[in-house]
Amino acid sequence: IEVRTFDSFASYLLSFDIHWSRFKNKPDSFKERLEDFIKRLREGELPEAARELAKFSHLFIDEVQDLTAGHATLVLELAERVLSSGGSVTALGDRGQAIYDFKAKEIGDMNSDQFLARFESLFPGKQITRRRFTRFWRYKDIKLKNFVSDAAMAIGSYGNSPDLPKFSNHLRSILLVPPVKIAQLLDQYEYLTIL
Repeated sequence: IEVRTFDSFASYLLSFDIHWSRFKNKPDSFKERLEDFIKRLREGELPEAARELAKFSHLFIDEVQDLTAGHATLVLELAERVLSSGGSVTALGDRGQAIYDFKAKEIGDMNSDQFLARFESLFPGKQITRRRFTRFWRYKDIKLKNFVSDAAMAIGSYGNSPDLPKFSNHLRSILLVPPVKIAQLLDQYEYLTIL
């Protein structure tokens, strides 16, 4: 098992074909290194990296909703190569937590929904298994669990089709709770989130 960030993984694979001294004193960014890696891999300029990738039997990707731009392109390339070598891919994420789409919009690149569509296209004719996790691990208090569950239902499956009146009423309902009660609820929440 090898756990790496995408930038680290791209640099690691580049090192199979390109000596690190070549990168010394070179003012490239992680973004440029990713782009360089993907371009060279696609053009067949990284035969050792390609051989190393062919050894991977499974690619596990977490937080796929955060993949945009170069990272999304890299994951698609890696997934395609692992699958073409007879391997498998697992991707975990929550579209309702896609918070980096603004970056894709700013630079005119792939957003999280476009990434997911392209990712799913890597599996033509195959059944993609989706699991919806409904058990909350962050909350101890049942009232807070219910609040979060109701809020999630009010904003839609992925947060992209909110029922604004329903959500607004839901927020008002918690504002009617005395401040001490809100503080007690927040004490039960392991990560403070401001709505």
